[in-house]
Amino acid sequence: MLQAVDGEKCTPHPGVGRLAGVVADNALRRALRERLHDDDAGRARRALKTLLYVKRPGYSPDDLAVVRRLILASAGRFDWLGSQTYRLAARFWSAEWATELRDIARQHGPDRAGAKKLLDAMQRRHARSIEKQRKRAGL
Repeated sequence: MLQAVDGEKCTPHPGVGRLAGVVADNALRRALRERLHDDDAGRARRALKTLLYVKRPGYSPDDLAVVRRLILASAGRFDWLGSQTYRLAARFWSAEWATELRDIARQHGPDRAGAKKLLDAMQRRHARSIEKQRKRAGL
């Protein structure tokens, strides 16, 4: 699995992730979290995709900061917000991160477009959630 995350083996990633979810022990969790901090962005993204399948990955605050930077970078890469990036943002969303993204979106910089996309997507998600709650309540 680690060879697939490192890019040494060419294997379909969903299969690697599901296998990691079944066989993950503390050593594998630790190795995957270490790869989140790798200078190679591709390796870090593959480690994150694999960790999503692992139960109780044990993210540290530093790991969460790296994950959020990866999501922000992914959001800024294209003109649209991809479905995988959207799901990742929803999974790791917090009020603190929203505040941080608002600060980034106010300033001109390389991450501004990605921050705006993430904020808009999560605002639409929140609005849909409120609408569903209203429908359930009969309002």
